Amino acid sequence: MADTQWSLVAFTVLAQAAVGMTLVVATIAALGVTIGRSFRRALIANTALMGAALLFSFLHLGNVTRAVYAVSHWRSSWLSREVVLAAIFFALLVVTAVIDARDGAPERPFDALLALTVLVGVALVTVMARVYMVPTVPPWRGPATPVAFAVTTVLLGASAMLVVSGPGSAPDLEAAGARCLASWLVGAIAAALLLKLGAAALLAPRLAGDPVAFPPDPVGGAWRVVVWAAVALGVAALARWVVAWRRGRPTRGLALFALVAFVVAEVVERALFYAAYFRLGV
Repeated sequence: MADTQWSLVAFTVLAQAAVGMTLVVATIAALGVTIGRSFRRALIANTALMGAALLFSFLHLGNVTRAVYAVSHWRSSWLSREVVLAAIFFALLVVTAVIDARDGAPERPFDALLALTVLVGVALVTVMARVYMVPTVPPWRGPATPVAFAVTTVLLGASAMLVVSGPGSAPDLEAAGARCLASWLVGAIAAALLLKLGAAALLAPRLAGDPVAFPPDPVGGAWRVVVWAAVALGVAALARWVVAWRRGRPTRGLALFALVAFVVAEVVERALFYAAYFRLGV
């Protein structure tokens, strides 16, 4: 994976995690679940994640001139749309965080601003996937790309929310809110993992029918073992967290271990995604 674009790995993974946390926060707010100041902690965390993602995107572009050029073709370029949506999403997160801090209320209802932020975030992940679905790049052009990006969004967003604001991490959570939040987060993580497993089995890129004179060598056989080993460790930690939670003793350490394991899995898999690049034709 020597040629992997690590700045792009960081940008896409961090941005998708931020969108995932926003989706969780919006879902909880829409349901009217009381989670106390966990909302504010989550809002600060996903704003920080998106800010870091933008920093890595600028590292990839190299200078301000390229950044300006990158947004100038938003009418026709998926890449320009990605940059524009990333900036808008971050701005909405900042505005939401500022308003929440100014109001000082322990709860924030689901409102038009939060709904708009979620819509822009979902659009950002969709456009991210579309950037890479180039017909002449077989490893990227199929449905495995948007599915992988969706898995990262939900898996890391829900896992990060569990660490930042879940039972065992937020002592001000009410019992009813803790139960609902924990159930939603564990369910979201489980759904993302099942989707990841199904995608690995059913959506692997194929070269059938493509005019390839010299098929590329398989990428990262040993690294794929690392991906699934990290997933297994994350699942084991999450299972132990669930047992502890049901006994009334959830711990942040187990949730943090699961998050770190899932981050390792997604970062390595995203690196393999970029390393798999090759183009048909001249």
